[in-house]
Amino acid sequence: MDYLARAGYNTVTLAQLYRHLTSGEPLPEKPVVITFDDGYASFYEHAFPRLRERGFVATLFVITDKVGTPRYVTWEQVREMAAAGIEIGSHTATHPDLRELEASQLEHEVSGSRKTLEEQVGVPVLFFCYPGGYYDEAALAAVQTAGYLGAVTTVFGAAAPGDDPLQWPRVPVSRGDTPKKLQALIDAALARSGS
Repeated sequence: MDYLARAGYNTVTLAQLYRHLTSGEPLPEKPVVITFDDGYASFYEHAFPRLRERGFVATLFVITDKVGTPRYVTWEQVREMAAAGIEIGSHTATHPDLRELEASQLEHEVSGSRKTLEEQVGVPVLFFCYPGGYYDEAALAAVQTAGYLGAVTTVFGAAAPGDDPLQWPRVPVSRGDTPKKLQALIDAALARSGS
């Protein structure tokens, strides 16, 4: 995060990215979306304070049935983070492989998790994250039917105009990645997207 700040990157939400790609809403120079999957308690304990210190925003994808269980955030923490500008997205109810579900299960995982988040947090939930990056045509249809504006995958790359917003790529960042490696990943993703 220090490197991103020093290098002049500006964090934006997925909602801002969506509006930029669909209607041309301007973004700041060197925009970057930071996403976190699963809703681990460590996000609240470690990442959230560091984001706030730098004035950064991020998107947290929450597994709704895990909220309040050991190692995961509580609903009170999710509400606090949402109020502080963290964008909340759905990462399903139980984190299954969506390709293996019947229609009713798929609806519960995709639509049900969105409904739970909106009821518990009181904010619109507009973005989805495919567990493990696994999805198929039925999962894509379920995400679209549930009313999400966009969804992120584990495909490497940077979102660009013309991309399907229900299949946005991302850049994976691992523990121990150096600032030099992070910049190389960003450069590679931008080159792949033609940005």
